[in-house]
Amino acid sequence: MDSEEFLDIVDPEDRVIGSAPRHEVHARGLCHRASHVLLYNARWEILLQRRSLRKEFDPGRWDSSASGHVVAGEDYLTAAVREVLEELGVSIPPDRLRWIGKLSPTGKTAHEFVAIFLGPIDHPLHPSRREILQTGYFSLSWIDQWTRQRPEDFAPAFLAVWEACRDGMIENLAR
Repeated sequence: MDSEEFLDIVDPEDRVIGSAPRHEVHARGLCHRASHVLLYNARWEILLQRRSLRKEFDPGRWDSSASGHVVAGEDYLTAAVREVLEELGVSIPPDRLRWIGKLSPTGKTAHEFVAIFLGPIDHPLHPSRREILQTGYFSLSWIDQWTRQRPEDFAPAFLAVWEACRDGMIENLAR
């Protein structure tokens, strides 16, 4: 997204208290919002993306299937659907994404409240070359082992997302 997008600034209860340009929000460490989407295939493998080397934050690191800021005036689900389309070239109906939970802002999440969504993917991908270096489907056990052995391969926010939801992932996939 454009570096001058406006983001809602939120208080510790995730209530909007203003908005500011993205660069200012990050420079001042203001709390804001992001959505992360974990998509899975018919074999229950999770789609991960490796971030473009041109990305401002965490270039070349593995991340959620799709993720990004919730822009000013947008809700978490709308942002999740938009990011899947922008990053993966897939239009996914909002009712296909299941709300998993929300992380509170920390340094690991770049001061973001992070909403986590889980959904099936059965469409061909058309990844944005500007956003994504590569994609891959990985088993839950492989991701778990990989994140524990080589956390430096992953964006810090993804590690927080994975840690928060990995224990309930199989249960959520089975529903």
